[in-house]
Formats: sequence, C-alpha cells, structure tokens
Amino acid sequence: MTTSELTITSSSCANTSSSWCSQQQGIGSKKKCSLIEVVGNSSCVRAALSAQDYEYVGRTLKAKGRYQKALVKFRNALAIRVLEEEEEEGINTPTDTAATYQAIAELLYIVGQYDESLIQGCRAASIFHKVLGEHHPITVQCRTHITLAASAIQGLANITTAALEDDKGTNEICQLFINMQQLYDTTSNRRGRKPSHLTNEELIQHYRFLKKQAEQELNNDAFTFIHSFVFDLHHSKVKDFLNSLSPIYVQDLLLETCHKGSYLLLRTVEEPYRMDAIFSAVEDTQGSIALVSFANFSRTLADSPIACLPRNTIFVIKEPYFQFTPWGVPMIRCESPSDVVPLQHFQDENYKRLLNTISSIRKNDWEKALCESCDCVYASPRPQSPMDWKSRGNDLYKRRFIKDAVRAYTIGLSICSKEESEDTKLGNLLMLNRSAAFLTMGKFENAAKDALCVLQSMPGNIKALSRAARSFYNLRSFPLALLYFEELVVLDPSSQADLALCRQRVQEESTGQYDWDSLRDIVESSPTKALRLDVADYFNSDAIEVRYISKEKGRGVFAKRDIPPGTLLLVCKAFAVSFASEIKKKVITQIHFKENKAHDSTMVQLATSVIHKILDCPSLGKEFYQLWSGREEDDDSSVNDVIDCERIYQINRLNSFSTCETAEGIKMAKNYPGSPRPSLSSLEDSLSNKEGVGLWIMSSYFNHSCVPNTTEGEHLGFVGDVMVKVSSCFIKAGEEVTIAYVPPVVNPEERQQRFQQYGFTCKCALCKIEDGLDEKSLADLHNKFIDEVTPSIHKFGLNAIPILKTHVAEIKKVYAKHGQSKFMFHLIDPLCVLALLYKMQKRIKESMDTYEKAFVYYSNITNVDAYLNNDERLNDEPMYYSPTLQLVVEQLVLGYRDLGELHQAEKWARLVILYESFGGLDPVAARKKHFELFQGLHVQPTPRALSKRKTRML
Repeated sequence: MTTSELTITSSSCANTSSSWCSQQQGIGSKKKCSLIEVVGNSSCVRAALSAQDYEYVGRTLKAKGRYQKALVKFRNALAIRVLEEEEEEGINTPTDTAATYQAIAELLYIVGQYDESLIQGCRAASIFHKVLGEHHPITVQCRTHITLAASAIQGLANITTAALEDDKGTNEICQLFINMQQLYDTTSNRRGRKPSHLTNEELIQHYRFLKKQAEQELNNDAFTFIHSFVFDLHHSKVKDFLNSLSPIYVQDLLLETCHKGSYLLLRTVEEPYRMDAIFSAVEDTQGSIALVSFANFSRTLADSPIACLPRNTIFVIKEPYFQFTPWGVPMIRCESPSDVVPLQHFQDENYKRLLNTISSIRKNDWEKALCESCDCVYASPRPQSPMDWKSRGNDLYKRRFIKDAVRAYTIGLSICSKEESEDTKLGNLLMLNRSAAFLTMGKFENAAKDALCVLQSMPGNIKALSRAARSFYNLRSFPLALLYFEELVVLDPSSQADLALCRQRVQEESTGQYDWDSLRDIVESSPTKALRLDVADYFNSDAIEVRYISKEKGRGVFAKRDIPPGTLLLVCKAFAVSFASEIKKKVITQIHFKENKAHDSTMVQLATSVIHKILDCPSLGKEFYQLWSGREEDDDSSVNDVIDCERIYQINRLNSFSTCETAEGIKMAKNYPGSPRPSLSSLEDSLSNKEGVGLWIMSSYFNHSCVPNTTEGEHLGFVGDVMVKVSSCFIKAGEEVTIAYVPPVVNPEERQQRFQQYGFTCKCALCKIEDGLDEKSLADLHNKFIDEVTPSIHKFGLNAIPILKTHVAEIKKVYAKHGQSKFMFHLIDPLCVLALLYKMQKRIKESMDTYEKAFVYYSNITNVDAYLNNDERLNDEPMYYSPTLQLVVEQLVLGYRDLGELHQAEKWARLVILYESFGGLDPVAARKKHFELFQGLHVQPTPRALSKRKTRML
C-alpha cells in the first residue's frame, strides 16, 4: 500500500469512527460555537473553541496538502479532549479521542515522523480494540496503519550502518536518531523564517496537554523513558546585557536562530513541569505567549521544577535560541543557566532599569507578578529597615527557604549604611547570616568571601572563623582551612573534631596515607555504593609529574624516577559524579546531533552537576576548562561566570569514566576478561547499564596505552567517588605513565576506530604487535566460543575437553600465522575453562600447566621468579595486569599445594601478595586475608613488595 492509499484508507477510518460516535452517543450535548474560517493562499484564520471545530479546520488544511498546520489543529483538538476528560464533563466518548489519535497518526506518517506515528496509532488501536472489538473494521484499519508505520521505521533503520545491529536498545535509538535527523534537516531549511504563530490560547492548551502527559508518565510506578534531542547548543558570552544587548519580543523570534545582540524579558504564566529539562509557558512584555525549556537549570533531575521556576518568575534570557520541536510547536530552548538572569527583588538594579521598558498598561501586572514570585520575601508586613530584613531572612532560613533568605539578607545589605558604626555592625551580622545561607546552598566561594569580609572588621569572630574554615574545607583548600580551624579551636574548643578531620585531610594530601579498610567498610555498608567520601586528593609528586608533550598529544603523566610495582600514584576524588541509583524512575537518552552521540541519564546528570559546580564556585571551573574538549579554539573565556554547555558536554564525553562494576560491568568482564573500565564516549558505552559516571580531573591527564603500566587495584579502584591509580609493573624514569581507555582484547581495528573520537592513533606495544593481525578470524572464533563452545560445555560437561582443545588450537593458529606470541588475550577464556575441566577430572598437573599458559599469554611475564626478585632485565618488557590474573594465580597456589609441590605453591603465593599490594594491602594483611589459601606454606614478601612499602613510607 502506498502512502496515498494509506491516507485515503485512514481518512475513511477517522470519518467512519466519527459518524459511528454520532450515531451511538450523539453530540447534542456539545457546546455550540461559531466557526469563522477564511481559507486563502497562505492562511487559515479561525476562531475555533471546541475539539470538533479544530478537527474540521484540520481536515480542511489536510485536504489542501498543508499537513504541518493540520497536525497542529488536530493536536489542539486532542488537548481539548484530554482536558475535557480530566474535567469529567461527559462530552467525549472514548472513540472521539481515539479518532483524533488516529488522525494525528496519519498526518505524522505523511510528514515522515514514523516513530511518533506508531505511538499515536497504538493509542488509537488500543481504544478501538477495547470499545469496538478486535474484528471491527476500524480496529483492523488501525492495526494496518501500525504495521505500515513499523515497516517504515524498520526501513529507515536498515539505512543506518550495521555496526550496532546486534544491540536491540541501540537500534531503537538509531531509529529515533534517523527520524529526528530528518526533522533537523527539515527545520534547518526553515532557519531565519518566522513560524506560523498560534494564538495565546492555543499555546496554553498545548502546554497544558504536554504537562498532563508528562505528569501521567512520571506518576507511573514503572520507569519513564525520555528521549531528548539536542540539535544545536548555544550560550551567550555577554555579561552586562543591559548595556550590551537590545530588547526583542516573542513576535520577532525566527526559527532555528540564535538572536545575537538581543535579550528577552519574560515571566512564567504556568506551573512548570519536568522531563529531561524544565518546561514552562512564558509571556513577554507585549503579552505574547511562548513555550520555553530550561536544560541544566536545577542541580539534579529529581529537583522540584516548581521550586526551581515558580509561576510569575520574572527573568531575562540573553541571546535566546528559537527552535522547532517534534511536538509541532516552536520553543525557546535555553541550555546555559548563565543565559538566564532572574530579577530577584525590587531593589535589583536590573529590575529598576527594565521597568522603564515595560508599557504602563502592563507594568502593574508585572509588579504584581514579582510580588507573588517573592511572596515569602515581601510578605506583609513588608520589612523596611536592615534589621527588619535580617529578621525576615532569619525566619526564611529557619523555614528552609534558603534562596529567599539570601534575597532578604542582600536587600538588607543594599540599604544598610556603612558610615555609622551601628550600621556597620548590623551589616556584619547580615553578612554572617548570608555566609551561613551560602554554605547551605553550596556556594562556598560566596560564603568564604562574606566571612572574610566580617573578619576584617571583627577579628576573632567565632562564627566568621567557623564559616571561613568550613568554606575552605569544602573548596578542598585544606591547608588554608586548617589555619582558620586552629584559630577557631583556641576560642571554641568544641571544634576539636573538625580540626582533627582537617588535619587528616592535610596528611592524606601530603603523604598518601589513607585508612582504606575504613573507607571500604563505609562503601560496602551502603546499599547502593553511591557515596561521596570525605578524603583529600593525593598526587605522588615524588614519583610522577604532568608534562606537555606536543600539540597533537597535549599533556601526559611521566615518571620522575624509577617506580616499582604497587606504588601508589594517585588518589583522586571526583570533580563531579552521577550515580544511576540517585536518578529515580527516569531513563533519559539525550541525543546530540552535532556530535552524533547519545548520552544516558547519568551523563545528563553529570553535565548538570558540573555546570552547577562551576556556577557555585567559578574558581573551580579553571581546572575543569583546562581539560581537552576536542576543540583547539577553546580558551578560558568560559571561566568568567559564563557557562559554555557544548564545551562542558565535550569535556565530559572525552574525559569521563564509569564508576562501578554492575551487571553490565560483569558482562563486559566476561567478554573481555580483566579489562580495565573504559572511558565513556562511544554510543554503545553511553547507553550501557552503568552504576554511575564521573569526571576526575587529574586522572584525565593520563594518556592511553592498550597495555597500561597502571591499575586501579583489585581492592581499591573506585571507592565511592574516589579513583585510585597504582603502578602495575616497573616504570623507568622518564617513561610515560598510562591507563587504558578501551579494553585491550577488543579487536585492533575496532580499538583504533574508538581512538578516533579522542583524535589519535594508538602506537603502543600491543598495537605494534597486532599490526596486520587477522581480526576477522579472531572475532569469528570469539563469537564461536560464546555461541557454540560454551553451550557444548553445558551440554557435554567434562566430555567437552576435546572441543575446547580444538578451539584453543584454532586460536593459536591465527596468532602463529601472524607471528604473535605475546598478549594473546583471546586465549584466556578458553584456557581457564579448560584448566577448570582438567581440575574437575582430577588431572591437576594438566590443569596447572594450562593455568600457567593462560598467565603467560595474558601478562607477558615469562619468568615469574625473575619478576618476583625484581630482575632489572624484565623492566624493558611490556607487562599487563588485571584482577583476572590474580584469580588465575590463586588457582595455581591451590593446585600446586594439592600436588604437594610446595615450592611452586609458595612462588605463586608470593605473587598473590604482590598483587594484593596493588590494592593497598601490606604482606601481613595479605597473608591474613588468604589465611586458608596459604595454609602449610612459608611465604615471604617479595623484594618488589618490600620496595613498594619503602616507597610509601618515604
């Protein structure tokens, strides 16, 4: 069936259902309203007040081929029907609503929005099936439309690259991506044009309908799946908008355009709602209504939208961006919170100047709106004196209206004279209280500034010292915080506990000595492990340093001296982190067309967290903006109170890491045993079921190697939001210290493709060894192991040994053809399974031989005794460590102990102790942990472990 055939059939479906409704239920109870319709070449002016009227206009427009405008009319009709159902007026029948859904589905199909057409068609079919029955002609026709829409989506999906075709979830995103890309291409052609403006009443109806749908989805017990599409990211670099920008109005806005040199003065006229962003309806000073979305406006995705943007909030948007949306209504989209300037109070200088731009007719309405938005601040009786404002602020603070308390204190300070001593004292009290409010809000720089200002005129003030110390502590300036805590304790002995904590942070920062057991216990006792720990950063400046390499490679970390294995190099607390367990009932997929990347809920929340951290403490943004964003033209202009969201998204994409091993992590470990956690950047990584994602500033300076010389340590790695890096082999002075961005067992070609997003080609030892390797054969054998060999093991049990041996021989043959004898990662899984089957058959010697081969192929350590004895001849050989190796080594200890070969068992036990040192355990603690494993063995610490302990003591 062609598109035109579908249109005819579907139209008859809508008309039939409408006539059926009239016959069965009647529409006499509907309100009669006048319909004035003027149909010309380019306009259809109407004054339609009912759903039927909108549908009549919609059908007229559809007959003339004006499908987008017809779609708007049918959406208006649907909004009215849904609102009437909510009010229980008894006007609509279920099939009325279903027919409207179906009409919308037809139009969406015609304009190529097949995914949305499928959704609306399913809604219509569900109602028709319930009311009319499964075999009713209308229900059958509705199902036919659904089939066609689904086929169209599948046809589009087949156009995409087949790289991700095995991932059902990713394919769904690809399909949505293609449809939105078509919309983007369509809207790009409209750039600079004026939209067909709807009336204020129509826009409000649209908004209320969208709000109702969103609230219904969010109120479900199940997860809400939200797909968000970001076409372009814009931010304004203007700070003083009144002197640099000119006013503009809603009627002047152009589609897909960032209105440079202009600002919009708006007020919210509806209660907001939240999906991936906060949405609201706004009015400009001429009375024109528009819809607006604020991304990154609140700190977390769980924050109440009403608390963030209450009704009657007055604000300015600098250089607004106006875009088309998938809902068929243009919308102002604001990505950067620094583009929004709220008018806080009547004493706000911006408000006083903007008041003159508002017409006298509307000025009273806007003043009333500002009073309502600041109702708790200006509640009667309105404060007059600075003391009154102090009392009002204190009352608001006690009631946990912290932002409003800051407003009250600020107003009091603005009218407080600084000439008389009495007012100076009162001003200090206002600043002290505002400092406390800033501390509660997380604005530590502002809190410290107020506290220090008070200390200049009131030295030794206990409250000022306390707030200055706590502010610098939260800013992670521990030595500076220690100075204020030490002065505070002299005056207030009750602060001894805070002083002890601060001294502990200073010691951690300077020595790298942490109470790892306590930290692990804290994390493991948490049900979600989504913890933000109170520890200091440690950068082993005695062993490593950050150097500039070249324009192509940027910076890297290098060894200043010879570094033995197990040396603690870095302890880094996350600059920002987002845990999936903290994002309740929302699964967000945010697709950025400019990057061709998809971000999930944790990445969306991470970007928001970074943005608000920089807003709260701009000085912290300087180190963040030093990270590579993939754009050479970036400078530090964003640091000065201006948020460049696109740059922040790029930095997060190129520098973030997943945090914890979850179901997805276990899946990855099975496919790529022993691999380190990869950076989050590719589409499939960003859509995985992670527990969290974060950004660690110092860790981002480490460059990549497929066989890195560091590890996270099996017992450390990520402790809450803290990342740990430990040397995993001997590192010579001057050698670069590296981590792995991508698991080394990923095929070489795929690895190099992933590296392209970082802008480099890897030339590490593994990539040189694998150059020219028959990747397709290895990939086929890997898939064969998962799809054929593993089921055979479950089916035949111990009798599957010949199958496994044959499979191992096939893999070896591929490697031998290439001449590769090191880092044969594809052998680790089959060999470990084969060794286990030997052990189950009591063929212990063969099991040990197989485990030893797996160890050598994986680690490239051919002489364990020389490695344990710190033989310098091994230091030029690249080696690889992962927790998988420790599991193999523990099996070797058990096997040789059972065989009675205690010397061999003790050799491998010493290696267990060395690997435990990577995780922060000393030999005594390691022996205690492996008490049962080491029974009957005499195990001494290795020279490498001893040298590591000496290094840490230094």
